[in-house]
Amino acid sequence: LYAEALSGSTKLGVLICDRDHCIAVAGMPKKEAMDRRVTPELEDIMESRRAFSDHTKGYKAVADCDRTLFVAVPIISSGDISGAVALVQNGELKRAGEVEIELALVAADFLGRQME
Repeated sequence: LYAEALSGSTKLGVLICDRDHCIAVAGMPKKEAMDRRVTPELEDIMESRRAFSDHTKGYKAVADCDRTLFVAVPIISSGDISGAVALVQNGELKRAGEVEIELALVAADFLGRQME
């Protein structure tokens, strides 16, 4: 439900990933990303423990999905990396702004606290 609310607010595709795979999808067909392996780029973002927001790099969030990664925020629970919230292209290419970044940060914080 959280992913659906986030997608509705941002008009972007939303992926919730654990450390290895996509576990929730909203705002795009589930078959494009559900259960797919996260990319090395998303793994690096998670390991950095920092928010990412640069669509010009052309990163992808999960394997075999053509949607460009706009924003990714690691989910941290009890000091450990649990996964990531990723906002991806949904239709026409647009730039993720401060609002989208803040919403992804809030989502990752909320999910991390839920896991504690």
